[in-house]
Amino acid sequence: MPPLDPPRARTALPPPAPQAAAEPAAYANHFEVGFNAFEFLLDFAQAYESAEGLALAHTRIVTAPAYAKVFRALLDRSIVEYEAAFGPITPAPPEDP
Repeated sequence: MPPLDPPRARTALPPPAPQAAAEPAAYANHFEVGFNAFEFLLDFAQAYESAEGLALAHTRIVTAPAYAKVFRALLDRSIVEYEAAFGPITPAPPEDP
């Protein structure tokens, strides 16, 4: 009987390098947040003064609740750093209900 070959180690390939964003950056001045038991949905849109009540959604981010908290902490920290560098941010005007 021929000798058995020793088992070979499985070779793992490294993950592919991150690709550049397929879409260019988009401006957002209207935001909506939804959630269910498993995820948060963050919608980003651009509202136009010339089209009252119309906001065109262009991006939806879906993430787990734990990552939504990480995002919130990052945004809070960034706002504190921004205001330390440039002064207080003036609140945006309230939206009509």
